[in-house]
Amino acid sequence: PYRRQRQMCIRDSDKAEYRIAMRDSVKLYTAVYTPKTDAKASILIFRTPYGCAPYGPGEFPRSFGSGYMRSYIDRGYIVVMQDVRGRFMSEGEFVHVRPAGYGETDETTDSYDTVEWLVKHVPHNNGRVGFAGSSYPGFYAMMGGLCTHPAVKACLLYTSPSPRDGL
Repeated sequence: PYRRQRQMCIRDSDKAEYRIAMRDSVKLYTAVYTPKTDAKASILIFRTPYGCAPYGPGEFPRSFGSGYMRSYIDRGYIVVMQDVRGRFMSEGEFVHVRPAGYGETDETTDSYDTVEWLVKHVPHNNGRVGFAGSSYPGFYAMMGGLCTHPAVKACLLYTSPSPRDGL
C-alpha cells in the first residue's frame, strides 16, 4: 500500500527542500509540497521537533497517502514541514519550549522569517499562510500565530502545551 500511496503523492504534488536562513543566519530545513497545478494556493506550515522525514527528493511522508495530511493535499494547500531550530536537519541550538521573547530569536521570529521567505519564493502561493500542529507541534503553531506577519491568517492548534507546563 505504501508504494501506491507514494505514487499518488508524486502524481499530485512536487517536493522541494530548502534551508531557509533566519535573521541570525541559522538555516532551518524546510520541505515544501506544492500541488501540481497553476492555481494559487494558501500555505499551511507544520513546524516540528520530531523531524520531517523522509528526507530527499521525491520522498513523501506516509501521512500524505491517507489521513488528515492527505486531506490538505486534496484541498490544494501548499504544505510545508519544517525542522525547528537545532533539530534533525536544521542548524542552531534547540531550546525546549522556547517561548516568545526568549532572547533575540525565538519561535515567533523563526516563524516570521519562514513565512516571509515562503511568501516571496514559493511559486503559486496566494499570500495567505496558516500554521497547524497537535501536541508539541501545536506549541509551534501557537508561536506561528503570534509571529505578527501580515500573511498569517489562521492558526490551528490542538492539545498544545504551555511553556508553563515544562513538558
